[in-house]
Parts: sequence; structure tokens; C-alpha cells
Amino acid sequence: MNPTAHSILNFIALGVLIIGTIVRLKYFEADKNAVIDSLFYIILGALLGAWLFKAVPRFVIHLKNASIYVRWWDAGLHWMGALSGGTLAGYLFCRAKNLSFGVGLDLFMPMIPLAQAVGRIGCIYNADSFGRETESWLGAWLPDPQAVYAYRYP
Repeated sequence: MNPTAHSILNFIALGVLIIGTIVRLKYFEADKNAVIDSLFYIILGALLGAWLFKAVPRFVIHLKNASIYVRWWDAGLHWMGALSGGTLAGYLFCRAKNLSFGVGLDLFMPMIPLAQAVGRIGCIYNADSFGRETESWLGAWLPDPQAVYAYRYP
């Protein structure tokens, strides 16, 4: 496993999202400076949301049974929390600046699947999140964390 390569591909995915959004700006009647300013808050919200998505359940487990040692502060990141946190941060930014949230969604959201695909390549390269074994032609010859190879959904 190579977490460094995984992180690099996640940053490439972030770059795809940012550059794609800036390129799409020419097709929208949006304030370019406000959109570029919003990127800082959206990225910050995405990072916070990604961490909270895994940290909160671990913290709740720790509160319910303090005898179980759970490292809730070392929770990692999750893409669903990143999407939720980034969207919430974008919504709050639009509310604070009196901007149309719908235009913001139209501007950013088409780039999300492309960025997710690049980040998913990092998951495949790192061998950390494969699906269950399959007999389907869609399966790829991939290992699990114990290095057992089988046809799996990527």
C-alpha cells in the first residue's frame, strides 16, 4: 500500500475540481472574484466535514463506553463528509454574500464526479477500498488488505 500516492491523487482530484470550476466560469454570469474566494471556504468546509464524518461516530462510541479505547481524533477523511461539508460551506458563503446558491451548484457540481473518479484511482492504487468478490465481467483482479487477490468490484 502506498498512502503517499493516494494523497497525491487526492490532491490531483482537488486540482481537477478547482481548475474545472475556474474554466466553467466563462459560461456563467457569476462574480469571478466571489467564486474564487468561495473556494477557500468550500475546501475548508470539505476538510472539516470529511473529518467529522468519521470522528463523530467514533466519539459517540467513546462516550457510550469509555472503557473501549477509540482514537476518535485520528478518524481520517471520508468523501461523503467532504461533499456535505463543502456544500454546506458553499451555501453559507452564498448566504453571507447574497449570491445565488443554485448558480454555485451549477458551477461546482458537474466537476464532482470527475474529481471523485480521480480520487477513486488513488483508492485502487492504494488497495484500501475494494468491493466484494464477484463473478461478473465488471470485476477487476484486485487484492484485499490481506493481499488476497480475487475478482472484485473496483
